[in-house]
Amino acid sequence: MNAEPTIATAGTAHHFSEPCPIPPNQVTAASPKNSSPKDAKKQADEILREQAKITAAIPKNEVLCRVTKKGDQKLSKGVHVPGKGDLRYSWRDTVMIDRRAANELEERGYVEIEDAAA
Repeated sequence: MNAEPTIATAGTAHHFSEPCPIPPNQVTAASPKNSSPKDAKKQADEILREQAKITAAIPKNEVLCRVTKKGDQKLSKGVHVPGKGDLRYSWRDTVMIDRRAANELEERGYVEIEDAAA
């Protein structure tokens, strides 16, 4: 038996080997006709607001650290420059780092925790 898999949609069956046509009057979210630069900016701003709310709800557990000579150019800033590599912190730079990561980096000698409450 050589039956091809099919998908039934709206009372019709479509074979996987055939394209499933979208009616010209049906507008999809991915359609370029449905979006404008203003809509994209509005959507991006909304996403950023939602992310800010989520970030604000997360308890801050960061401490102030100073990069040591041993940690010079070993801690990434999280920014990658094509053709150059990651941007890194230099000796004597101060940075806010998660408490657990800061403790591990301090044990290795890459940073000194300067926060009095640490």
